[in-house]
Amino acid sequence: NGKEDIEWIGWDRQNGKILVISKYALEHCDDFAAEELGTSENWENSTLRKWLNESFINEAFSQEEQNKIVLSNVVNADTIGTLDRSEEKQKDGGNDTQDKLFLLSIDEAEKYFELDEERQVKATEYLKARGIYVYESGNCLWFLRSNSLTGYFPPAFVNRNGYIEDDGYLSFEFMVSNATFAIRPAMWISIE
Repeated sequence: NGKEDIEWIGWDRQNGKILVISKYALEHCDDFAAEELGTSENWENSTLRKWLNESFINEAFSQEEQNKIVLSNVVNADTIGTLDRSEEKQKDGGNDTQDKLFLLSIDEAEKYFELDEERQVKATEYLKARGIYVYESGNCLWFLRSNSLTGYFPPAFVNRNGYIEDDGYLSFEFMVSNATFAIRPAMWISIE
């Protein structure tokens, strides 16, 4: 019913707080794809960011739990890489933001999940019932907040094998029509 407890994985501990990311893919990007992809140029202006920090936070957490979530400086670095073995390209990441909930960046996904296998994610039963695309392996794709090299926010993503795709190779039509992507929220929580 979507009201089950969320399981979190802790990745980093600093100054009385810990970074956690959801263990499973929690939500379906179909609700954001049509209005979002190809129109918003970065995380700062995305409806997905707004949804996480306004609607989702209030639905998923009690007021007491929300008080433990730290308002964090979220760095939105440029995406730098090569396409089709050509010269190096760069996509502007936009302004840094202040968020309680966020998606991981490319750099964070590489830092906290050193191996591709560690980045692979399964969907919750709720998400499967909502129609997320699940591969034979049971894995699904999940968005990062970093821009792709070819597109707009957000479609850098982690593929079914745990590999970070930063080139934006999937078409907008494929993403929307196949309800392909999931969301794994991350946050810093106070442990003091």
